[in-house]
This record gives sequence, C-alpha cells and structure tokens, in this order.
Amino acid sequence: MKQPHDQNNIILKFLPGITSIICMCSFFYMLFTASTSKRIFSSPDYNWIIKTGEWIYKNHGIPHTNILGTNFPQIEHINYVVYQWLFKLVVYFDYKLLGVHGLIWLIISILILSLSVIAVTLYKRKYTGMPEVAVAIIGIIPCLIMFEDLRPFIVTILLASILNFILVYKEKNKVKWVLIPLLFVLWANIHLGFVFGIIWLFIEYLLTAIKNKSFKSMLPLLFTVAVTLINPNGYKLYPYLMTLGSSKFMNNFIMELSPINFHNKLLLVTVILGILTFAYTTQSKAIRPAERIMWVITLTMSLFSIRHLCFLIIIFPVFFAEASRLYLSKYINLVINTENYSKEKDNVILWSLIAIVIGLIFTFNKSFAVPAQRKVLTTGFIKYLNQNPPTSLILTDEFIGSELLFYTKYRAFMDSRFDMYGDKYVQEYYETLLPQAKNWKTLYIKKNIKYIARQNKDLIGTPNLKLLMSNGWKIAYQDKKIIYLIKK
Repeated sequence: MKQPHDQNNIILKFLPGITSIICMCSFFYMLFTASTSKRIFSSPDYNWIIKTGEWIYKNHGIPHTNILGTNFPQIEHINYVVYQWLFKLVVYFDYKLLGVHGLIWLIISILILSLSVIAVTLYKRKYTGMPEVAVAIIGIIPCLIMFEDLRPFIVTILLASILNFILVYKEKNKVKWVLIPLLFVLWANIHLGFVFGIIWLFIEYLLTAIKNKSFKSMLPLLFTVAVTLINPNGYKLYPYLMTLGSSKFMNNFIMELSPINFHNKLLLVTVILGILTFAYTTQSKAIRPAERIMWVITLTMSLFSIRHLCFLIIIFPVFFAEASRLYLSKYINLVINTENYSKEKDNVILWSLIAIVIGLIFTFNKSFAVPAQRKVLTTGFIKYLNQNPPTSLILTDEFIGSELLFYTKYRAFMDSRFDMYGDKYVQEYYETLLPQAKNWKTLYIKKNIKYIARQNKDLIGTPNLKLLMSNGWKIAYQDKKIIYLIKK
C-alpha cells in the first residue's frame, strides 16, 4: 500500500514546478498586455520583413537586388544581402495565417522558449528550482521583455540559449560536434547574431586547447565556421557583415546601436545585480572561465549598444543562480521546505509548450487585444495616390517609405532598412535630400524628384516648406498627418 508521502510525490511529478509556473505566467502576461506594449511594432521594419518574406515565397528564391523597388530603376539596381531570409519567410507565413495576433504570439513564444531553455540548462547544472533557478530567470525577465518586438535578434536569444545548453549538457559528448554545426547552419540564415556564437565558441575552444595543450581542440570551431557559409550569399556574407559594422553614418541612425540608457529602472536593477553577482561568485568553480570572459564581453557590448543586451539574457542567469546558491538558499530553507520546489524533473519545456499551444488557441480566436500599429499613411492619402499615381520615387522619411512599401504599390527613395542601402546611399539621402542643402535644386534635378511626402510636423511651418513653395512646388494633398507636394 502506497504511503500518503509517496502519493504526494507522484502528484508533484505531474504538476508544473516553480520555474514552469514562472515561464507560463510570463508568457500569458506578455500575451495579454501586448496591447499596452510600447515595444511591439515600435519600428516600421516589420513592413519590410513581411514583404520580403512574401517575395521569397512567391518567387521561390532569395533576392540579391532591391526587389521591393521593382519598376523604379533608381533603387531597383541596389544590391541586397538578405541575410535574415529564413526569419522573414517564417514571419510571412505566420502573418498570412494568423495576422497581427499571430505575429505577437510568435514573438512571445520565441522569448518564452528562450527562458525555458535557460532554465533547463541551469537544472542540468544541478541548481535547484527554488531559489536558484527561479531567482535567475526572474532576474532576466526585465531584459527579456525589452525585446518584445518583431526582430530576428529574438531568435538569436533562443539559439544562443540552445548553444549554451549544448555546451553544458553535452560537455563530454561528441554529439555536440554534430549539434553545434547544425545550429549554426540555421543561425547564419536567420540573423547576424551568429557571429556572437562564433566568438563564444572561439573562447570555449581556445581555453580547452590551452588546458589540453593541444590545438586539435580548435578543429570543431573551424568546421562550425565553415558550415556558416551554407547560406545564399556564401563567403560574401562575412565581408558584408564587416561593411555593416564599419558603416558609421548609417549606424548613427539605428536606435538599437545607441548606448544603453537606464530609464527602465528594472533594467538598471538587473545590470547592478549582474555586476554584484559576478563579484560575489568570483571564487566559485561552478562557473566556467569562458563564461566569465563572455560576461565581460557582453556587458561591455551592451554599454555601447542597446541591442547587445540580448546577450546578457544568456550570460547573466548562471551568475544569478550561483549567487543564490551561495547566499540565499540557506536563508530560504530556514523559512520554507524547498524540497518540493527543487526537483530536477520540472518539465519546463513541456509546460512552456502547453502555454504556447493555449496561446495559439487564443490567437486563432483573437482573444487578446493588439497594440495600435504606428501608421502615418491615411486612407485618404492612399486613395489619392491610387487616383493620381506617381511616376517616380517619392521623397520622404523612412517611416512613410516603409508604409508605402507595405500598403501601396508606390515606393520611396528609402525605407527603414538602412543596412540594405549601404552607408554612402544613406548619408547622401540624409545630408542632401531630406534637409535642403545649398545646392538642393541641382540635386533634385539630378535625382528626378517630383514628389515629396512628409509628416505635417516635419514640414508645416518650416523654412523648407516656404523654400519649396517659392521654387515651383505646390501642395497636392494634405490631411491631419501628411502633406504631399508635387513639382508644378
């Protein structure tokens, strides 16, 4: 006859552990507060992502020139390196099947799976669910929520988390030499964040080679780098990424590459805790030397670029968990019995997948509200364009340019994807076209500029409008948001 204690243990095996509960609660919290999020669709890039995915699907190929500028020779010839093609294809299908609700569900699902993989990795390192793993994942949730947007770097968070899991779980298993290259084949076709993974592996393998006094340990790294060449651009991908990194003018206009700010108090607390836990766990042997080096690298990168905060999500947790083990555990055990919260068999991935499936049902039924999408183009302006189609490119800002791409068949000189146009083109666009330069008349003639569409707030009441009006331009359309001028 089974004892009550044994029955309780059996029941507990089928219940979600503390970490699973945190992951599920985080998923539904983000899903049902999506409508109030200021991050989702904060950038017009999603217009370009969906449209590029649509082109890839319909044309069964990867574009190498500005296919979204078709019929407009001034931009059609521009070379494209669509290094995120696989992400765009997935997003297009998701949007086609489930609409905006589906995009939100996809974003949050990827983030929660990342959180789940991080939790499982900590379990594999023998950390307990309460307080160690629980504290670790709660500590990085503020950073995770910051990336609640339709960008390919959310997949980088997931794939980097999986890389860490493989390095930990398969530490002495040759299977990882197969799994890691397969991971990088996928990663190199989704986001340039795979370079971060290469740097991480280099440090891991180099320290192993030094320890073993044999550089044969570096051979798997060479193979991994080689398989990243399995992409539509082949070896040209690396020179292109170097070009992006050295594009100073263009990068100055990319918000995500700006230095970190701490307006978000939770983010500030997270970074401070990260620094304190790093210092507190200095003597711990549970943390690999490579992880300490990566901690320094990722924190430094984050101070110079907000985008790189995503890497802190992968590196910080083990420091939070180890600090909890060294300090908090003894105090929490005095208050509650953590035995039932510490089981390694907490099926975090399973329960997160259950939450994601339930979220998919909500998505089909449109049971949660979606945020108001930032849209400058008005129905009246689109109707006007259809009735009076422009015969050449429209001069406008990147926001309207991206919306023209998504909602109409007309095009601007540039949309929000600066990296597709190159540093020289972006600099010329900003310095000579948008602000009227001294020789603006010559430039407008050279570029054959016949149409200008700007947001009212950017043109109404400015010297630029008066200058245009006195030099042969007239207002053809105007509403509460947009002013549209044509050359007489």
